[in-house]
Amino acid sequence: MPPSTGEWNLKRTWLARLARNRRFHGWALVILAGAAFTTAGAMQLHWGRRTQPMTVTVAASRDDWPRRDGLENLTKLAAAEGLVIEGQETMGAAEALEGVEAGVVDFAIIPGGIDFSRYKNIREVTSLHIQPLHLLVKSELMADVSMHLGALKGKLVDLGGGPDSATYWLAREVLGFAGLRLDAGDYVVATHQSQRDIDSPRTGPRPDAVFITTTLPSPMVTRLVKEGRYRLVALPFHDAFALRALSEQPAADELTSRNEETLFIRKEHIPAAVIPAFTYAADPAEPPEPLHTLGMTMLLIANREVDPQTVERMLQVLFRTRYARLIRPPLDARRLEEVPEIPWHPGSIAYREHGQPILTGQLLSVLGQWVTVLGPLFGGILFARQWFKQRFRFASERSFETYIAKVSRLERSAMDMWDAGPVELGELERLERELGRLKVEALARFARGEMEGVNMMTNFLTHVSDARDHLGRLAARRQRSESLEQAVAQSPEPPMDAEANSHGDNQAPDKKA
Repeated sequence: MPPSTGEWNLKRTWLARLARNRRFHGWALVILAGAAFTTAGAMQLHWGRRTQPMTVTVAASRDDWPRRDGLENLTKLAAAEGLVIEGQETMGAAEALEGVEAGVVDFAIIPGGIDFSRYKNIREVTSLHIQPLHLLVKSELMADVSMHLGALKGKLVDLGGGPDSATYWLAREVLGFAGLRLDAGDYVVATHQSQRDIDSPRTGPRPDAVFITTTLPSPMVTRLVKEGRYRLVALPFHDAFALRALSEQPAADELTSRNEETLFIRKEHIPAAVIPAFTYAADPAEPPEPLHTLGMTMLLIANREVDPQTVERMLQVLFRTRYARLIRPPLDARRLEEVPEIPWHPGSIAYREHGQPILTGQLLSVLGQWVTVLGPLFGGILFARQWFKQRFRFASERSFETYIAKVSRLERSAMDMWDAGPVELGELERLERELGRLKVEALARFARGEMEGVNMMTNFLTHVSDARDHLGRLAARRQRSESLEQAVAQSPEPPMDAEANSHGDNQAPDKKA
């Protein structure tokens, strides 16, 4: 129930006294100063923590030169943002995953498209870019392999590293798609410690085919192509390859029973990729036209225990420095809106939410639904409020009309008594007291908020004032009449003028307009 006019006036008076109280001013200043110092301290602690130098470790494969070079660029740019990156070389994706899982390293850049179900402590920070899968074959095999991959049967094939490499397992899946199985002896795996040893005489004969997953352009692919010994072959069956994901989905027990070095390929996460024409040679062109192939999305992952603020600092370096423009397509925060292969790290979620606009499409949709539901409800409440307000105002006006009618009746009673004959002064005083009581009662109800309307109250008070003046005039005339009557009673022969005046005073005064 809203406060009445009297209660509001009381509160306003109390607030005015409080505002003039100097002791209150002193305590208010102390409280405000304490709040200001507390806020400043919290902000200093928060921003100080955000700007103080942080040191993190990032795993990178020693075989992937472009990835290492990119990490070196990232390290230089991150240092300017207060993030010290310490690189750690690994033999491949499996070793990097195990390091992040165990918390030995904080971050790692690994290929996506593999099964991460057995790694419980890793979280995705962001996706980076797609590395195309290169298939290079000897020049003399180019025509046959371009027609069908089955031409590699019985050949020496480099699968892009050992079993700890994601490229190794993707290459096996590609050859298996063509019907060539390693366990059936359909091809021979070239054995070497590193892809940099492909041309080394210490590692045996050169392979007939080489699989490499790398960032464009790859220095090693450029060397192999320009020396004229290898040519690129297209792998244009991405859609058909991805359709195998459902039919070849392994059971959970099969995944857990595999060797720890086994990286199961999730075909649904293998994207299509294109190697642009002239990427590795211009005359003659290599490839002569855009080469369609498969790829692997590079992911930045982190241990789930890494501080979310550290992850946010890393994302700031990735998205807001020159590093974002070194990658094609350029990096931006929209990467955080994609469906992740691994659950998002809390730091990535926080960074994404910081960049969200206040009014999103989803929020506007929800607000629209609420407006649809609450609009009619609020309209009904407003209508009911106005109806009750009008009813209350009508009741107040009726109350004022009642009091005005009572005052009019008092005034009419006085006039009727005067017309009926001599009026006693006691009667007039009683009517005046009744008039005062009505005025006090009406003012009290108005102060309690039981009656509203300043204009109605003004009219009522004006009517009361007129009635009081009328009663006063009647009392004055009655007093003069009694004085004349006493004078006549004391005189032996009352003059004719006295009788006339007495007769005239006994007449009722003119009615009020």
